[in-house]
Amino acid sequence: MNRIFAYDADNLIEETNSAGAIVARYTQTNDVDEPVAMLRSSTTSYYHADGLGSITSLSSPAGAINRRVASSNLSRGANLILNPSIS
Repeated sequence: MNRIFAYDADNLIEETNSAGAIVARYTQTNDVDEPVAMLRSSTTSYYHADGLGSITSLSSPAGAINRRVASSNLSRGANLILNPSIS
């Protein structure tokens, strides 16, 4: 399955499939690579970061943690494409 990622300068803003249908939209702060929220399949997930700015988890609007991100050697930007529906 091919995915196309659209950026506004340095920030990821949208993900589409190979047919051009929107799969996910991303909301960022005004700073580079600081995601706030992801809208995927009509579900909003909110990003949580540690003191260094690395994404640690995604939560639902009610605050329930949907997904925790394991520590790795990946850059912060690589964590942006996580899908909370995949465990």
